[in-house]
Amino acid sequence: MLDKALDRLEQGRIAAEKGDLEGALKHLTVSISLAPSAEAYVERIDVFLKLQELEKANEDLDQLDGLEMSNDLLERVRLLEEKADAADSEETEQIDGEDAGSIVRTGVAIPLNCRNAAEVLELMPRAKVSSDGETLVRKSDSSVVWSCSLVEQDKDLVDIMTNWPLTSKKDKHAIKKHGIAIYISGPNEGSSPEITQMNIAEQLLLTAKEIIESFSGIGVYVLSSGLVFSKEHLMACAKDLDAQAYIDTFVCFVGGDGHYYSCGMHALGYPDVQIAGEPENPLEFLREVALGILVNELDGVEHEDIEFASNVWGRDVALFMADCVHFEEDHPYFNPYGMWSTEC
Repeated sequence: MLDKALDRLEQGRIAAEKGDLEGALKHLTVSISLAPSAEAYVERIDVFLKLQELEKANEDLDQLDGLEMSNDLLERVRLLEEKADAADSEETEQIDGEDAGSIVRTGVAIPLNCRNAAEVLELMPRAKVSSDGETLVRKSDSSVVWSCSLVEQDKDLVDIMTNWPLTSKKDKHAIKKHGIAIYISGPNEGSSPEITQMNIAEQLLLTAKEIIESFSGIGVYVLSSGLVFSKEHLMACAKDLDAQAYIDTFVCFVGGDGHYYSCGMHALGYPDVQIAGEPENPLEFLREVALGILVNELDGVEHEDIEFASNVWGRDVALFMADCVHFEEDHPYFNPYGMWSTEC
């Protein structure tokens, strides 16, 4: 058991050094489950901090109490504690003149037609993006800094993307055969202090486009809504960069049995919309409201309850501001801006 734990610990270290943070996390978690050790916890704390999973990093720091550590390891723990404290302080600072939390982290996963991380790194000098293995920026505009990780043979991503009903047979085959996927999420420290949520959405669209162009991306999985679409769809949206393109990239519309809602508007800085009841054309109505929110820039702060003139329903509809209750606060689909609700 101990040998297996040590082997997984070493695999986790190697993966982290290569920039495969998700892979490192999996190996280190298995190592801890087999034989908890200070070394494995310290490595996982480092990975959690790089992924900006501050709460999980602090939980692992608490697990170190009572575990034996060498002086070198104690010094490393001290440095990680300082890093965690600094990250905790950053969460309370203002990032764009508004309260912390007004900026929501978002990101995408893109399976690539590359064999492994080495091939991606070989292409990097000629790519439209630049990465040090942990962060990534556009070479033409570095206003947003993204977390970056390369994950080989990502079975979870394959399952998600190939089970999406609109994924073509050609894309399903390519996704199943992909060697490596790239995950990016942000914004990170070092991003422009003037960025807004819409700036981030725009930069994410353009960054995803340039990753696809540079490394033969196959398709896109949006982390903040669970949407899956083809590279062609992403390229078209990145070209248009209008309200419809943002909705088509970041927002999905779901529901049934008397409950319909949008998911993903928080990536654009807006509340989502929900309907209780069984009206005609509920999803078409949700799309209409989501588009109207962007076009009219209704931010949900100045407009708590509103009247929306619906062409789909042919009447004015009262929308009441409510909390997002579909997902827990730490879920990537959770909308901190709330939801506009109506009953029919």
